[in-house]
Amino acid sequence: MPRILLCSGEPILARGLESVLRHVGGFDLLPSCRTIIGLQEQLESSNPEVLLLDLSPEVTFAVLSDLKQAAPETSIVLWVTAISTELAFQTMGLGIRGILRKQLPAELQVKCLHRVHAGELWFEKALTDSFLN
Repeated sequence: MPRILLCSGEPILARGLESVLRHVGGFDLLPSCRTIIGLQEQLESSNPEVLLLDLSPEVTFAVLSDLKQAAPETSIVLWVTAISTELAFQTMGLGIRGILRKQLPAELQVKCLHRVHAGELWFEKALTDSFLN
């Protein structure tokens, strides 16, 4: 059962996804966090297998790089409303395992977490096609 850590500054949104994940089962949900500082502390103590990280203004490329160094075995998925092609490309190079849009149906969000936990990547075709152009 994958250990999932959710970090989001939007508590209502985070609780909604946590509720969905509890309902479908098959996940070990760690207590979610709201800030990068809280996230860094929790990464050290809980060793999650998958981190679903809400892409907020405080999540910079430097922060992502620090998180990857602090928890190299944790698969990171960015949870986004929108992301620039440039940032998406940079994060892929950093080793981010997926970019998941918040607007997707709950079933696809669950599927993403399972697939990333299984070692796969999760990037939408439209996004990867934009890299090739």
